[in-house]
Parts: sequence; structure tokens; C-alpha cells
Amino acid sequence: MRSSHPKPPKSPNVDRLQNCLLIAQEIQQNLLPQKSPIIPGIDISGASIYSCMLGGDFFDYMDFEEVCCRTQDHLGIVVGDVSDHGICAALLMSTVRAYIRCRSTQPGNIGQILADVNGMICKDTGVGGHFITVFYLDINPGKKEIRWVRAGHEAALLFEAESSVFHELKGEGSALGVSTDMGYEQQRLAGLRSGDIILIGTDGAWESRDPSGEMFGKDRVKSIVQQNADRSASDILQEIVASLTAFQQSSIPADDVTLVVVKFTE
Repeated sequence: MRSSHPKPPKSPNVDRLQNCLLIAQEIQQNLLPQKSPIIPGIDISGASIYSCMLGGDFFDYMDFEEVCCRTQDHLGIVVGDVSDHGICAALLMSTVRAYIRCRSTQPGNIGQILADVNGMICKDTGVGGHFITVFYLDINPGKKEIRWVRAGHEAALLFEAESSVFHELKGEGSALGVSTDMGYEQQRLAGLRSGDIILIGTDGAWESRDPSGEMFGKDRVKSIVQQNADRSASDILQEIVASLTAFQQSSIPADDVTLVVVKFTE
């Protein structure tokens, strides 16, 4: 028997909050790159997939073509992961992105850039306990050379096409927002070749689980990269996302997923 009591009217505050979240979601999506940079020598594709309306992951490209203190043959790629989800994570994500973009236009290597950004983030987060991991990659496509800093983030994967072997781009450095005393050391690798692939991701990719609780894992990611190494960066990215989605089945994603694929070309 149906209840004779009418449903309570929907609160205007609920509608207002929902509209605010939709606006915030649109703004955050617009902060992410809308297209990949077109640069001779590298093929790039990236994506962030959020587990809820607002996320803490982000990726960004910094083309220094119009920046006086950087040479035009460099591209900066940043991937970040905030230690939380939802509104708080989205606010910190947008702040860190802005700080890195601003600081990257000034002199200094990427280790110095992240050290300065860390100082600013520490002042903002205070005792709140929030932090963000970052992987900052600087590419010189003409010289087939890379430099990177790993600030508490997952090591990027480097796939050598000729030997079909994977390496991890490691390095010391704590997450941003933990302590102002942290230093960040820039790493360097030269001699990359056409066909080599770099994958930068957040742990939401390999730590995703299926309904039984099994983890997707890095081995699956490596296998997809290896099997599709002759394809474009966009194709490789799409294959990983498709495989991850099929693996999760009906499971609700517990974390954001961000992936950037870089493939060196002739």
C-alpha cells in the first residue's frame, strides 16, 4: 500500500549545491589540456578520468615556445595526484597546477622549480595534512634527451623499443606539501631512440580492482604498451583505458586515473 504522505519538496539549497558542483566540474575539466601539443620528434596523448565529479589528479603540458628563459625545443609534462578526493582535492589540484605553470616561466631547473612550488604549497596546506605527488618530465625531442624530477610520485615507465625492455624513471624527492626542507634532484637520460615510449601515470591505474578484488597491476599496463608499441600514443592510451574499464566491470572506481603516453618519433 502506498503511503498517503507526500514527498518533502526538494530543498533549493540542494539544487544550488548541485549547480555549483557542475560548474566546478566544468572549470576543472577546462583546466586539463584540451589537445596534445604537436611537436616534431614526439607523439603525445594524455587523459584524466575522475572517480567522482571532482578529482585530485591532473596533467599538463608546458610548451616554452613563448617563454624567454626557456629554449623553444623543450616540452614540460607534469602529472600530479592529490592525497584526497572531491572538492578539497580539486582546489589543491588547481592551486598546484597554477603554481607550477607560473614558476616554470622563471629561470631554474625543474628540481628548483618544484622546490619553490613545495614551499608555497606548504604555506597553503599548513597543518591540514594534504599533499600532492608530482612527476615533472622535461623533453628535448631534437636531442632525444629527457630530464625529470620525481616528487613522491610513481616512477614513470620507459619502454625501449629496440630491446623491448622496461625501465623505471626513478629519483628521490618527497611529495609536495609535506615539509619545506625537502630538496628535489633533477635526473637526466640521453640517447633515446625513435619508437621508445614513456608512460607517466597515477596509482589509480594499476591499483584499480575488479569485483573480486584483484588489482589491475603494472604488468598488465606493460603488456598493453609492449603489444601496441608500433601504434600511436593515442592508440596506446585508448587501449590501456579500454582494458582498465573492462577489467573493473561493475566495480566503482576508488581513485582517479591519469595517464600520459609519450612516444619518440623520427
